[in-house]
Amino acid sequence: MSNLSESHCVTCNSVFSGAYCHACGEKARRDPPTLARFAAEMLAELLDADGRIVKTLKLLVFRPGRLTVEYVSGRRKPYLGPAAVFVLMNVLFFFVQPLANVNTFHATLHSQTNWYPYSDWAEDLVATRLEVTGLDREAYAREFDGASERNARTLIFLQIPLLAIGIMLINFRKRRYFVEHLVFATHFFAALLLLSVVASFGIYIYWILKPGFTFDLEIPFIVITTGYLLLASREVYDDNWIMASLKAVLQISAFLVVIHFFRLVLFLVTYWTVV
Repeated sequence: MSNLSESHCVTCNSVFSGAYCHACGEKARRDPPTLARFAAEMLAELLDADGRIVKTLKLLVFRPGRLTVEYVSGRRKPYLGPAAVFVLMNVLFFFVQPLANVNTFHATLHSQTNWYPYSDWAEDLVATRLEVTGLDREAYAREFDGASERNARTLIFLQIPLLAIGIMLINFRKRRYFVEHLVFATHFFAALLLLSVVASFGIYIYWILKPGFTFDLEIPFIVITTGYLLLASREVYDDNWIMASLKAVLQISAFLVVIHFFRLVLFLVTYWTVV
């Protein structure tokens, strides 16, 4: 029994003919797992220059739109799939976001009742609930904000198909399949989440050096995302600079509409789940 296990691959049961399985690449020798070996293997997989994560992030950051082109053309093995890279960035964002409170998607009760076109209506709903239930507004706001942050992690996926529809309408002359626009939108949101992660780290470090300093990120955020969409449109849809610039403006406008709709849905879901 021992000889069989040592001569056969534990993953696919093929016979070993060297240090690695010829069928699946599994190692022929499996050393007893230790914490140090586990940490080393995990770090190597994440940071290996030839690893899928690193290759994916390189294209996502430095070649806007290229990851979409690679996926649509069928060259997918070297990179994470669109859903995988989005989930990875989503988890990373909501883990890092509390450091600097960069609310790219999450919305507090204060912002929901003050900053958006529907805020007056939202304030009326909240005021009525507080009056009927006798709840303290400050306590209600704390509970609402916590629930809103949790709900945002789930509802964030809603934005991708909505933006994809907008992108499809903007590029209707290209006659592409909807899934291509969906992949483009998924990669855009992944890049946006990564940008938010970097911004959170940067602000957190700056706060350590200069406590109390405040940032207004709205305009830089719009400028950077518009520039990203400009470069991505040229890459994916083969547009010239003028057409790509026009589409970038239209796409960022569609994105802002989607964001406002998302925050409205987020408010309603949170409002009805927090009593």
